[in-house]
Amino acid sequence: DDAAQARQIIDFAREKGVRLAVGHVERFNPAVRKLKEIMEEGQLGRILSISTRRVGLPSPHFRETNVVVDLAVHDLDVISFLLGQRPRVLSSVTGRLSGGPSEDYADILLLTGDVPCVIQVNWVTPIKVRTLSVVGDAGYAEMNYITQTIDLYSHQSVESNASYTELLARY
Repeated sequence: DDAAQARQIIDFAREKGVRLAVGHVERFNPAVRKLKEIMEEGQLGRILSISTRRVGLPSPHFRETNVVVDLAVHDLDVISFLLGQRPRVLSSVTGRLSGGPSEDYADILLLTGDVPCVIQVNWVTPIKVRTLSVVGDAGYAEMNYITQTIDLYSHQSVESNASYTELLARY
């Protein structure tokens, strides 16, 4: 039982006096931190939607889990972090292509407050893509998790991601 195993891990950590944390590593990606700052400063205006793509070939441990647990969990956490509230799943489509025991692809539609969010994850795309896009009524931002860069577009101008790359080096 997963709940019983989780309780054992918690009890063991308490017994040993160590801190236990969930591995939501993307929350600490400097580009995610900068994007949250951009959103909080109102540079994008009112947020209208968020979409993510986390696709590529499977990791070595893919047989032990599924694409939602392995990949989508990161985007769920980042969306919660950026918008300050937990998303609610409206709909999802998942499937298996590898013939394995778990899902290889998923498209998930969420609602976070009044912001619709789409998460696309899979282990079938032949290239690795890790992006998050935010549409606001005053601008658009596209973040690349891998390069830790942000392209920011407003109705008046386009800012190069190079300026954000330089800023991110300080984080």
